[in-house]
Amino acid sequence: MAGHSTGRTAQDRSAATSRPEDTTMTITPAPAVAEALGVSRTFTSGESTVRAVRDVTLTVARGEFVAVMGPSGSGKSTLMNLLSGLDEPDAGHVTLDGVRITGSSDDEITRIRHSRMGFVFQAFNLLGSLTVEENVDLPATLGDTPLAVDPAFRAQLLRRLGITDLLQRKPGALSGGQQQRVAIARALVHRPAVVFADEPTGNLDVETGRAVLHILAEAAHDGGAGVVMVTHDPTAASAADRVVFLRNGSVVQELPRASAAAIAQTLVETVR
Repeated sequence: MAGHSTGRTAQDRSAATSRPEDTTMTITPAPAVAEALGVSRTFTSGESTVRAVRDVTLTVARGEFVAVMGPSGSGKSTLMNLLSGLDEPDAGHVTLDGVRITGSSDDEITRIRHSRMGFVFQAFNLLGSLTVEENVDLPATLGDTPLAVDPAFRAQLLRRLGITDLLQRKPGALSGGQQQRVAIARALVHRPAVVFADEPTGNLDVETGRAVLHILAEAAHDGGAGVVMVTHDPTAASAADRVVFLRNGSVVQELPRASAAAIAQTLVETVR
């Protein structure tokens, strides 16, 4: 009808067709729980010198599961020892959970290890004179201040690792796979800020290995820990959020979460 108004002014129509306000949020990266900055480590034996780690910078965020891979002699275990304070770099420095440990006293590093780290060693490092239960609870009872352990979490962890019925046995009466599961329980029972695991599935059957990887991933994603796992197994590495490849002591490649096949292919390429 002539003279009829729609009630919309030019300003209204302009507002209706204008682009919406940009509401994109900036995602702040999770803080680092373990960080190596330009670390190097050289070993000398007689006239022979080996540069095991060469100017490596690596950051592990809180809540991140990182796998470290590479051929034998590539520096994987040396790098993990540097990150965990078990060894001192010749150059560069390491920070753990906000504390610079390079150059710290042995007492300070021991205190940090006790309160903030969990270890899964390739050789288990269980105490043969203690029962399984005593070995599991050892990190929480060492030191001047006992660490708080959630009884419900502890019970669930022991059940999922299948060692509830082994608690009164000594390590010498266990198989290698059982000892590995005890070592994993010991590393996680006090919910550390960072977990270092050296070949944690190496002595396990496929099903138990899969369960252990799931538990490590949960420690990161649900518990907020940083998890660093050294492994030769592409299937194990595929459980990680990121895979770091070493060769001759240097980081040569990184992959975000990837399939076992993609990780295996990248591993082959790093040794060429």
